[in-house]
Amino acid sequence: MIENTTVLQEEVARLRSTLGQREQINVILEGLVESLADGVVALDFRGEITHVSDDLRDTEAEDPQMTLALADGNDGMLPTEILELLRSETADLEPSAVERFELTWDRSDLGRRIYEVIATQGAESVEDRSLTIFAFHDVTEQRAMKTEMERTQDLATLGQMAATVAHELRNPLAAIQGFATLLERDLSENTRAQRQIDRILQGVDGANRIIEDLLEYSREVRLTPEPVSVESLLAESIAALQISPRWSDKIDLDMAIDPGVLPCRGDRRRLLQVLANLYNNAVDAMDSGGTLSIRVRRAGGFGDSERVRLVIRDSGCGLSAEEVARIFDPFYTSKPGGTGLGMSIVRRIIEAHEGSVHVVSAPGRGTSVVIDLPVSVSTIGPASTEREAA
Repeated sequence: MIENTTVLQEEVARLRSTLGQREQINVILEGLVESLADGVVALDFRGEITHVSDDLRDTEAEDPQMTLALADGNDGMLPTEILELLRSETADLEPSAVERFELTWDRSDLGRRIYEVIATQGAESVEDRSLTIFAFHDVTEQRAMKTEMERTQDLATLGQMAATVAHELRNPLAAIQGFATLLERDLSENTRAQRQIDRILQGVDGANRIIEDLLEYSREVRLTPEPVSVESLLAESIAALQISPRWSDKIDLDMAIDPGVLPCRGDRRRLLQVLANLYNNAVDAMDSGGTLSIRVRRAGGFGDSERVRLVIRDSGCGLSAEEVARIFDPFYTSKPGGTGLGMSIVRRIIEAHEGSVHVVSAPGRGTSVVIDLPVSVSTIGPASTEREAA
């Protein structure tokens, strides 16, 4: 009897050791899988969640249609639509087989993410029932980079074509302008003919402006960077705007610059070109008058990563979501007679400065253009810090 008890105790101890080893192995394998993926989900043979890794727990979601994962003792939220998609994609999956698919998940904490999912089905050791493991790989950035590379290649081809067309059109336009000018001089006493010739010359001027935009777009952006005072830059740009034919007394100017804003580093001429384009768009959006608001403030960062932010806002008609999404596309415009290159050129110049630009707008609520530019490195240091402290 004592001998049987001893054998039983030894067997229990062996089983406990084996179970402990298996638990350790499971922990190691789980950690290994999750280290190779951006998230892991496990479903049992009924399609119910048994595990959701921390990176996939959408704890900020307010959607009531969520599935709560409690089987592993943790609170984790997974949208019902994602769970249903996982189930449907692996409905016919055979044991030991592998399935690959892609899903888009609008997460409340991270925004829209694109995942490549690798699913495999095994068997649980105890009841021999299938367990499906889903390894999530976040490919959002890769997809964005691929899209941007394709866009860059398309724009490069488009730029080369635009430059060729512009050069070919210059000579015939110059000839039209020259002959129209001679004809205008010869027909100086014919008022009706004069008006018709004026229209010809106006058309030539418009075509020349398009050509200049095409050539500007196709050229490499070359900068002569220097420390640029934001205050003086805005003062010069506003003075040029207010003496231009576009300016109207029905437009109010509201400008504010936060104290302590450091000079940015950039090409003054190019930055004035950017502001002129943005002012023109803002004024055009306010046919009946309105307010042109300009705000300047520090945008955070430390050392040579510090930024200065310019926000140029109009109180005009605003843009639809589709228009905002395409506003930087070359040749896309909602303005009659526009070339659709102004905002494309703005973006190229700002990116050449290692800055960023984006647009916020909605129909009936005006449009804001937000520009972040790096500050001048030469202005960062003990001297500037002491000046700000004073």
